[in-house]
Amino acid sequence: MSIQSSLLCPIDFSVSSLGALHYALAICRRFHASLTVVSVDDPVMVQAADARMWAGWSRGKRERELRELVANAEDGFTPAT
Repeated sequence: MSIQSSLLCPIDFSVSSLGALHYALAICRRFHASLTVVSVDDPVMVQAADARMWAGWSRGKRERELRELVANAEDGFTPAT
Protein backbone atom coordinates (compact mmCIF):
# COMPACT_ATOMS: atom_id res chain seq x y z
CA MET A 1 0.00 0.00 0.00
CA SER A 2 1.39 3.41 -0.92
CA ILE A 3 0.56 6.65 0.84
CA GLN A 4 0.33 9.86 -1.17
CA SER A 5 1.73 12.79 0.79
CA SER A 6 0.21 16.21 0.38
CA LEU A 7 0.57 19.64 1.94
CA LEU A 8 -1.95 22.47 2.32
CA CYS A 9 -0.63 26.04 2.14
CA PRO A 10 -3.02 28.92 2.95
CA ILE A 11 -2.30 32.21 1.17
CA ASP A 12 -3.51 35.71 2.06
CA PHE A 13 -1.21 37.46 -0.45
CA SER A 14 0.99 38.92 2.30
CA VAL A 15 4.79 38.81 2.29
CA SER A 16 4.63 36.24 5.11
CA SER A 17 2.35 33.93 3.16
CA LEU A 18 4.69 34.17 0.15
CA GLY A 19 7.49 32.99 2.44
CA ALA A 20 5.28 30.13 3.62
CA LEU A 21 4.62 29.21 -0.01
CA HIS A 22 8.36 29.00 -0.71
CA TYR A 23 8.79 26.69 2.29
CA ALA A 24 5.82 24.59 1.19
CA LEU A 25 7.32 24.22 -2.30
CA ALA A 26 10.65 23.15 -0.81
CA ILE A 27 8.99 20.58 1.46
CA CYS A 28 6.88 19.18 -1.38
CA ARG A 29 9.85 18.86 -3.69
CA ARG A 30 11.99 17.23 -1.02
CA PHE A 31 9.34 14.66 -0.09
CA HIS A 32 7.69 14.34 -3.53
CA ALA A 33 4.39 15.53 -2.10
CA SER A 34 1.56 17.33 -3.83
CA LEU A 35 0.76 20.91 -2.89
CA THR A 36 -2.66 22.47 -2.50
CA VAL A 37 -2.72 26.25 -2.22
CA VAL A 38 -5.85 27.88 -0.80
CA SER A 39 -7.09 31.41 -0.24
CA VAL A 40 -10.30 32.32 1.56
CA ASP A 41 -12.43 35.27 0.54
CA ASP A 42 -14.51 37.44 2.85
CA PRO A 43 -18.12 36.90 1.69
CA VAL A 44 -19.07 40.56 2.26
CA MET A 45 -16.16 41.80 0.14
CA VAL A 46 -16.98 39.29 -2.59
CA GLN A 47 -20.61 40.44 -2.74
CA ALA A 48 -19.55 44.08 -2.88
CA ALA A 49 -17.04 43.48 -5.69
CA ASP A 50 -19.45 41.30 -7.65
CA ALA A 51 -22.22 43.90 -7.30
CA ARG A 52 -19.90 46.58 -8.65
CA MET A 53 -18.50 44.48 -11.50
CA TRP A 54 -20.44 41.26 -12.30
CA ALA A 55 -21.26 37.98 -10.60
CA GLY A 56 -18.20 35.77 -10.32
CA TRP A 57 -15.73 38.59 -10.94
CA SER A 58 -14.07 38.31 -7.52
CA ARG A 59 -13.64 34.56 -7.68
CA GLY A 60 -12.11 34.69 -11.15
CA LYS A 61 -9.77 37.52 -10.20
CA ARG A 62 -8.65 35.80 -7.00
CA GLU A 63 -8.07 32.53 -8.84
CA ARG A 64 -5.89 34.25 -11.47
CA GLU A 65 -3.92 36.07 -8.78
CA LEU A 66 -3.38 32.85 -6.85
CA ARG A 67 -2.21 30.95 -9.94
CA GLU A 68 0.15 33.80 -10.85
CA LEU A 69 1.57 33.91 -7.31
CA VAL A 70 2.26 30.17 -7.31
CA ALA A 71 3.78 30.27 -10.81
CA ASN A 72 6.08 33.13 -9.83
CA ALA A 73 7.11 31.33 -6.63
CA GLU A 74 7.89 28.17 -8.63
CA ASP A 75 9.96 30.14 -11.15
CA GLY A 76 11.98 31.76 -8.38
CA PHE A 77 12.46 28.52 -6.47
CA THR A 78 16.01 27.16 -6.35
CA PRO A 79 16.20 23.66 -4.93
CA ALA A 80 18.89 23.03 -2.31
CA THR A 81 21.64 20.68 -3.45
